[in-house]
Amino acid sequence: MKRLTTILSKLPGIGPKSAERLALKLMREPLLAGELANALGEVQQHKPCSLCGNVSDVDPCSICGDAKRDDQVLCVVAGAADMLAIERTSAFRGRYHLLGGLLAPLEGTGPDDLRIEELIHRLPGSEVREVILALAPTPEGDATTTYLAFMLKRVGVKVTRLATGLPYDSAIADTDPITVARALERRYETD
Repeated sequence: MKRLTTILSKLPGIGPKSAERLALKLMREPLLAGELANALGEVQQHKPCSLCGNVSDVDPCSICGDAKRDDQVLCVVAGAADMLAIERTSAFRGRYHLLGGLLAPLEGTGPDDLRIEELIHRLPGSEVREVILALAPTPEGDATTTYLAFMLKRVGVKVTRLATGLPYDSAIADTDPITVARALERRYETD
């Protein structure tokens, strides 16, 4: 039980006491433990999509492989949680690019640690006419937005960012769908 508790406590939002409760629950319910083990085994089958970087069991992922999506609009997000939050709104039908995080120099995360080069190389010769920077309104998100806006303007695409309305210093994934949808509708071009 100690090993299971230790592993569970490494998950985001799970402290030592919650991990212990989860471990005890799994030990009391072997069927649930088996289902969890099977689901965890399936996770190992997932790999990053070669186009957007989203984790998927197929390549390209289901969003990149969807012919009904708008190839002219690309939404840049920090990670899968933000992409899923935007998808829940049903307000966006374009493509995505997942950076894999945000610039955070104090934590040692620079441009080379993110999928920025893949984004820049993805644009020339593509149908993309607008890039929406859908990054959290935090110091790291703002720094990443400023950096990307500078890099993308050199590529010659229209660069917009989500409108204000998202709470400052919060994650897009934690925001309700209506607020995210309104922020997408009210996006504006960066300077």
